Amino acid sequence: AGLPGLTSIGRDRREAPRSRGRGPGTGRVITTRQGKPSPAPGMEREDAPMRTYMTRLLGAIVAAGALTAAGLAGTGTAGAAPAPAPGARTAHPVTAYVANNMSGTVTAINTVTSKVVKTIVVGQDPTMIAITPNGKTAYVASPNCGPCMGPDIPYGTITPINTATNKALKAIKVNAAEIAITPNGRTAYTTNCCNAIGNDLYKVIPVRTATNKREKAIKVAAGPDAIAVTPNGRTVYVASRGYNGLGDTVTAISTATNKRVKVIKVGRFPTQIVTTPKGRTAYVASRSGVTPIRTATNRAGKLIKIAGGASCLAVTPNGRTVYVSARSGVIPVSTVTNRAGKLIKIAGGAGCLAVTPNGRTAYVGTGTGVVPISTATGKAGPIIKVGWVTYLAITPNGRTVYVCNSSLNTVTPISTVTNKAGQVINVGLAPDFIAITP
Repeated sequence: AGLPGLTSIGRDRREAPRSRGRGPGTGRVITTRQGKPSPAPGMEREDAPMRTYMTRLLGAIVAAGALTAAGLAGTGTAGAAPAPAPGARTAHPVTAYVANNMSGTVTAINTVTSKVVKTIVVGQDPTMIAITPNGKTAYVASPNCGPCMGPDIPYGTITPINTATNKALKAIKVNAAEIAITPNGRTAYTTNCCNAIGNDLYKVIPVRTATNKREKAIKVAAGPDAIAVTPNGRTVYVASRGYNGLGDTVTAISTATNKRVKVIKVGRFPTQIVTTPKGRTAYVASRSGVTPIRTATNRAGKLIKIAGGASCLAVTPNGRTVYVSARSGVIPVSTVTNRAGKLIKIAGGAGCLAVTPNGRTAYVGTGTGVVPISTATGKAGPIIKVGWVTYLAITPNGRTVYVCNSSLNTVTPISTVTNKAGQVINVGLAPDFIAITP
């Protein structure tokens, strides 16, 4: 999801079954539907769709690239926001949008006051949100994916929300599991995981943001889920999990032609894709570990093995390190050598990840709260107890982490200055995902 205002986001990939007619899924990041503590990585069902936090992760990539280009990454200026991109709105209340999976709603939260602004009705079971680079439109995916899919189940939709008015626009008939928006904001690419209605099975569907009309679908391998767009906007990468041992690939698609360029073999059951800020390498999380892909050649490098599999990924703004959530904690991977560093132990295992815009701190979701990690020392700080973390996102100025807790139906703001939780915000049922405007 092209979310330039969302500097680094992540979603816990381990989830427990809960949604109607749908099994366990994914972060993005992204990639997750959790109403209670869920199985460890590698224990998810293979016949159920996964959501990835792209994803959504594209936003992390674009924003990180902007920071690096501006010379802000790693400067130690806490809370420094990236310079506005051309066409980006500059005067706005920064708003956090929360997808309430079991309410069929999105909650808009003013990040200055941490107060609910409005509750917006969208499609059934909303699972993720992508925001255009100019911040004017939020796209909400409400897929109806699952092995029990039948003709009596409503078709999934994407609901555009006008962020100036917080009003839902006409829904688009696309059964999107994930959404990634190009850096120029012109096209939203969506993955259709398992809905055969309308001949959309296992396809990527581009949607023109100017008209909110879908374009010709692009066929990919079975079980497409995670999706990311390179920072230069030229290539879309789509991870396909496959079924019954088939799949485990990433498909590269040219945005100029909307045609497949190459199919790349990766680790087993790929769940998330991120790219470095300069776009030279895409990293794919899977149950096998992390696979680096050279974007210039679309060739996979040597698998970086992660014990128990990789669940979530987050890239630092300077592009030097990819943080990987694993069964026992978080593992830093050098993007220079593509080698895994020393495990940072997290009690109970690590879930979703987010890195602050200044690159100083990585925040990790767990079963009982959020753990801050110093990127300079690789040391984990005391846990910030907010309950089971479904998803988290950081504001563009880097001052606040917003944390979803789907079991308590709440969102909790955490100050990155004090690492203390603020007043809990009540939202809809089972908040699964959060995206923040630029």
